[in-house]
Order: sequence, then C-alpha cells, then structure tokens
Amino acid sequence: MPVRSKRPQADRSSVSSREIKLLRSAINEGWPWRFHESDTYQNIPLDARLQICLSHVTGVYTLACGFPADPHPSDETVKFLRSELAADLKQAEKKWGKLVPKADRYSSKDLRRRNPSWGPRETY
Repeated sequence: MPVRSKRPQADRSSVSSREIKLLRSAINEGWPWRFHESDTYQNIPLDARLQICLSHVTGVYTLACGFPADPHPSDETVKFLRSELAADLKQAEKKWGKLVPKADRYSSKDLRRRNPSWGPRETY
C-alpha cells in the first residue's frame, strides 16, 4: 500500500494550481482594477469561489463576498495565495495603478463577517 505524504496541513493548499492560474490571468487582465473603467456593472470572469479569493488577496470587495452561505478562504490560504500571486499583483499595480488606499482596503476578517444568526462562516 502506498505511503501518504506527511507534510503538515499548513503546507497543503486548498486552492488548486488550476485555480491559481485562473486568478493569475484575471489579475493580469486587470481585475479588480477594471471595476473603475466605467459606471456600468462589470462582472469578473471568475466563479464565486475565485472572486472571494481575489477579494481576500486584493482587499477589494466583490459581489460574491456578500453571499451569506459561501465559504471563504482561511488565513493560511490567503497567506499562501498572496505569496503565490505577489509578483503578479506587483506588476498589475504598476500597470493599472493603486487599487484603493491601504487604510480603505477590506481585511479578511471584514470579508468573512456575516449575520451572527448564521453562525461562523466556513473556511477552506
């Protein structure tokens, strides 16, 4: 019988390499910076789970973060995503400019907040 990997849980990511590639391409296309191109509603070309990840990484609120039942990434997952996408975020900031002042960005704690009657939000 094969032996399973014994890496610590923190080393494993709950975000697949395919999802990281999708996030990377969305960042390179200018999301969420492109929200400010016009006054019309623009949808990020990602599914709800990846939009939520993008919000946690960039600190910019996306509509998917407001859905009360959707799980959000854990702090460890957000830290992993930020390290994986750091170069892309830096290059995107050069190309598209600063998103919002650092003081006005959402933190992961703010994005996970929801009505207390629902209980704590699931994380992955």
